[in-house]
Amino acid sequence: MHTLYTYFRQTRDAEGFSETEVNETIDVIAQTIGFQNAGEGNAYEFRQKVFQRKCQDFVSVYNFLNDSICVLRDISEETATTLTNSSVIIDEIDTAFSNNTISDMSFKEIGSDPIVAENDFNISIGELTELIKNGTDNLTNDEFLNDIRLSTEEATEILQNQTDDANNVNILNQWLLAMENLTTNHFGPDVCASFLDCSFYAISVLYEMYTESGFANRLECLDLVSNFENAFLNLTGNFSHTILDVNVFALELDGYLDHMQQKNVFCYTPPVMMEPFANKTIATGETLELVCNVTGDPIPTFEWSKNDEIIEKYTSMVLSIPDVTTNDTGWYFCVARNLVANLTMRAAFVNATGK
Repeated sequence: MHTLYTYFRQTRDAEGFSETEVNETIDVIAQTIGFQNAGEGNAYEFRQKVFQRKCQDFVSVYNFLNDSICVLRDISEETATTLTNSSVIIDEIDTAFSNNTISDMSFKEIGSDPIVAENDFNISIGELTELIKNGTDNLTNDEFLNDIRLSTEEATEILQNQTDDANNVNILNQWLLAMENLTTNHFGPDVCASFLDCSFYAISVLYEMYTESGFANRLECLDLVSNFENAFLNLTGNFSHTILDVNVFALELDGYLDHMQQKNVFCYTPPVMMEPFANKTIATGETLELVCNVTGDPIPTFEWSKNDEIIEKYTSMVLSIPDVTTNDTGWYFCVARNLVANLTMRAAFVNATGK
């Protein structure tokens, strides 16, 4: 499915298609994914439906990918944490032995001060060194201490072997088998055939979604999808990954999905009129205020016009003209814009009359 969608993208981007072929393709796509022909409604309604449909698609494939990666992260994280803790313990034991070899201990590590020995006990540094050497030789050859060392080394070796064995458990294959049940909860058999098939179908949907869009961070989002795909391929294409490897992949994939969610624009809402304009009569010398009462996500930008001519200096939701004159009489309307669509409010007639 992934390869097929890649071919579709390459074909779509190729040059040399006639206008008839392009229009026929657009009609087929519109009918296939449920869009109505743009000619059957205005641009606002069409863009609204496009974003609604893309929001549904994004939520569907995102939830599927996110659910599966969350399971992978959960089943690998606890074991990975335990394995990491075991490795830390082993390192600490090795460090303790290497840093505390009795024969190499300094005066300070032993707790002897040569100055105190000489001043208080009249023991020279040479004599103190000889005394310490005799003591360390006895300790080094002490049977009880050697038994402790050997027992510790054996315990460390056992812990290391158990850590290695646990780390090499094939958790990836277990995860893939478990995800088959999850797949049937998200997609029907007419969409994809298995977990891996559905995963690459979901990735292809994201590719198509961003490729066909024109918003500012489109390329950044495509990079996120590409990075996710590469990490997913590296994860599922090698069954020799250790649990620690799998956990690293799970955290990486989880991070890419979080960024996709943060940058998701398809579930934005278009500008929506809360209250229409009303015609009004105003006396000259008063302040004219018109409110473009529109909501939307992201917050719309505003453009005001009078008699079809844009009023350049007014770009906020409220149009406020102080000390109006009869020259301010006319038809006023605003256009509210955001990433999803542009909404043109029905014009209102303002009649500025003398006092």
